[in-house]
Amino acid sequence: MENFKFLLLMIKKRPLRFILTTLQIALGVLAAALIFNIHFGLTDMINNTASQTSEEFLQVSIFEEEKMEDGNIIHAMGNKRLSSKLLQELANNTNSILGISSQNYFHDLLLVDKNLYRPVGAFSAGASFNQTFPLEFINGSFYTEAEEKDNKTVISEALAKTLFGTTDVLGETIGVTTSKDSEPTNYLVTGVFKELPPTITMLLGPVNMVLTPPSYMISESFVEFSLRIEKNQFTEIKSAIEELVFQECGPEAKVTIDTAQTLLNQIKSSTDSFLKILGILAFAAVVVSSIGILSIMLVNILERTREIGLRRALGATKGTIFGQMLYESIMLSNIGGFMGLILAAIVSRFFNVGKILNFMYINMQTTQSSLSWQAALLSLALASIVGGLFGIYPAYQAAQYSPVESLRD
Repeated sequence: MENFKFLLLMIKKRPLRFILTTLQIALGVLAAALIFNIHFGLTDMINNTASQTSEEFLQVSIFEEEKMEDGNIIHAMGNKRLSSKLLQELANNTNSILGISSQNYFHDLLLVDKNLYRPVGAFSAGASFNQTFPLEFINGSFYTEAEEKDNKTVISEALAKTLFGTTDVLGETIGVTTSKDSEPTNYLVTGVFKELPPTITMLLGPVNMVLTPPSYMISESFVEFSLRIEKNQFTEIKSAIEELVFQECGPEAKVTIDTAQTLLNQIKSSTDSFLKILGILAFAAVVVSSIGILSIMLVNILERTREIGLRRALGATKGTIFGQMLYESIMLSNIGGFMGLILAAIVSRFFNVGKILNFMYINMQTTQSSLSWQAALLSLALASIVGGLFGIYPAYQAAQYSPVESLRD
């Protein structure tokens, strides 16, 4: 209690210095808390997504390796293909294949009520898309194979609300055009589907629109295609696809077979190093901000030489003086830390992993929408520890003052 009284006295004598010191610490804790928040948010995102992924959906790509003049090797796609007939035979001869399809990204503009939209996650695909990636519909249904030659489309719940303000859009038309001056091609909306799970969007990215393919996009051979298989059959199907590519495309053809799980493992591998860097940055932010405590406490000690000498003359031990100065350092760190956490709690509502993922159109699950308690606790503890460490030297210097010399000064 006595140490707290001396702290209040110091604040009262030098309020501006106190404000500037704690503000410096607060900014460091703010930076550390936001960095730790991203750290825990990414970890949470990966764990949540991992719990919802499986090897049920596959994305297959066929390519050749070409060596460039500079020695780099690139993946060249287009020369080696599998025909739709061969893929259908593969599906018919393998009971564990539940669906097989090919889809193309669609980059044209959408026209609704004279307003132009640039869609994210638009695909052109046949009716087999829904067999490979089963969509859960709110309204309507996927178009049939017989309707593939018609201009029809299904859209996500989010896109329906963006374009029409409601999900009750069956029978509405969406214009598709290459530019605002071109004549649009109208597509009839036949269904509105729910958001797809991460095990699919990890492979395809966000899916907001699927429409019947224009005639120029219809192909009888593919370098990329997707499959849906029975669970625990990945190894068998992988071997069958690799053997088929080897037989039909030759030994120079290569094939990659990705699942949501393999892509997630790649993300984990790349984020591990990133998370370590974030931890170092957070520690550095707190250390840099806490350097102010060292300089301020040294100045305080010089200004309070007579006070320290008087306390020593009245019986205060070196340990008492050391404890008082160390207490003041830690309290300054804690006060600045709490100020930083208040700022971080406000900023994190607008800057967190969830907001970043939405901005980048990455559909991975995270529960983070504000400052996590782990980030807050770790930032405050780090500030307190570092502040204490930086307060040891000034406290030691104060404890070494001689009562006689201090009062003489």
